[in-house]
Amino acid sequence: MVTGALGLRYYAGAPIVSESTGRRLGALCVIDKSPRTETNLAQRALLTDLAIMAATLLVEKLTLAPESVELGMAQSLR
Repeated sequence: MVTGALGLRYYAGAPIVSESTGRRLGALCVIDKSPRTETNLAQRALLTDLAIMAATLLVEKLTLAPESVELGMAQSLR
């Protein structure tokens, strides 16, 4: 991705993982067209915390309204 046509020069990511199943749901990524120095421990911890929050919200959404998630996914594929 960093060397591709988009001209991105920075990428950092953390997996979004369901706590209950351990299943990977996706990734939370930060991208930029400007180069940056290496991500430090505090920044990695923050990205991981945000990925955990995203996993919690996704699982809640899937648990509370699975039919609306399926409908939304079907509409986004059009």
